[in-house]
Amino acid sequence: MFFYILGIILIIIDQVTKLLITDKLDLGQSIPVIDGILHFTYVRNPGIAFGLFPKMNIIIIILSIVTIFLLFSIYRKTNSGNLWIRTALIFIVSGAAGNLLDRIQYNVVIDFIDFRVWPVFNLADAFIVIGVVILFIIIFFTKEREKDAPDPFSIRAD
Repeated sequence: MFFYILGIILIIIDQVTKLLITDKLDLGQSIPVIDGILHFTYVRNPGIAFGLFPKMNIIIIILSIVTIFLLFSIYRKTNSGNLWIRTALIFIVSGAAGNLLDRIQYNVVIDFIDFRVWPVFNLADAFIVIGVVILFIIIFFTKEREKDAPDPFSIRAD
């Protein structure tokens, strides 16, 4: 239950921040938070990462729904003792859902976090990256376990 609540909270935080940006800034407007380092810049991204594949919103929506469904299915089948894996999956699903809601509502994704050295992004994007980084760490940096220890990637059969 905790992870479902976490997922809902992440989606709400993402959507509220986007609502605040669209309410307080004009499209293209930028305000410094830490001058020269971090700005809030209101942009609309019609594509996916780095603006790739613009004008393919319907296909991106369908792929997003399929991806969310598959990741959520993996989450539900993942052993409940694998807290880090479940956390990572919830972050990825929540980020994907946050951006999906934008695509359905606006036909674009609202982005606003601007470090000036990287394309503008949003919290949903950050959640996806956090989840992927957690999975990467689990996969590549967990120590070898004894043969009798439970597999951290075990999936229970339903």
